[in-house]
Amino acid sequence: WPEVDFVGVFGHNLDAGIAPQIRSSTDNFSAVDVLESTMSVQKPAFYKKLSASITSQYVRFIVQTVNVLGPPKIGELFGSQYLDPQRDISAVSGEFKIVRNRRQITSDYQTFILSDDPDTSLILPLASLSLTNYKEIRDEIVERSRGSASPIVVVPEDVDDPDLVVMGRLGEGQEYRRLPFAIRETSLIVIGLPYATVVS
Repeated sequence: WPEVDFVGVFGHNLDAGIAPQIRSSTDNFSAVDVLESTMSVQKPAFYKKLSASITSQYVRFIVQTVNVLGPPKIGELFGSQYLDPQRDISAVSGEFKIVRNRRQITSDYQTFILSDDPDTSLILPLASLSLTNYKEIRDEIVERSRGSASPIVVVPEDVDDPDLVVMGRLGEGQEYRRLPFAIRETSLIVIGLPYATVVS
């Protein structure tokens, strides 16, 4: 992407009181060092939608204060451009589901948890109310992520879970059900990726 207006952190050991900074520069921070925004830490993931796009060549994520839990560790740092779909595609035709899962291996004698934090998956039922809306789902979400090949980050507008942000991959195949008047129903299934786990 030529610009960045969205930053996400997935899996980390940062204290809740820390306010990480997003900074930009045109000269690799030798003379120009612009504070773009600060972030509020949430567990196990958090994000920031910037008020304006960063067009500078260099972007930096900084933790400036001492982290009580030790040296800062981040599983995945994500920067990209935010896509806010047209409102006509947000008509829901089914139940919005959040699935939280702790991946583990279980034997006859022991259970090994594979991640410090549970990963989160989403089932997002959508109804596109026009051909334009359908093409936006198909081209800008499903095809741009190349199906399940590239990860996708989704921030649902959920008043009950306002800090929800999910990094995952789309489920295999995308099914569309065509209804009269150019309406199409589908479900965007995002299978959450596991967070990084520190092994000592």
